[in-house]
Amino acid sequence: MFPISDTFLLRMGNSHPNTGSNQIVSDDYLDSIDRLKRLMLRMAEIEVGR
Repeated sequence: MFPISDTFLLRMGNSHPNTGSNQIVSDDYLDSIDRLKRLMLRMAEIEVGR
């Protein structure tokens, strides 16, 4: 399975319009990162499971 690191997702998150690189990230935004991570893991499982 593909490793998906929090660092990678947070780096992706830095391009989000509402978050500067030094700005504290909101709970809603962390929740959306968590949902994205779970979606990506699920897609990876489907790919591997074929």
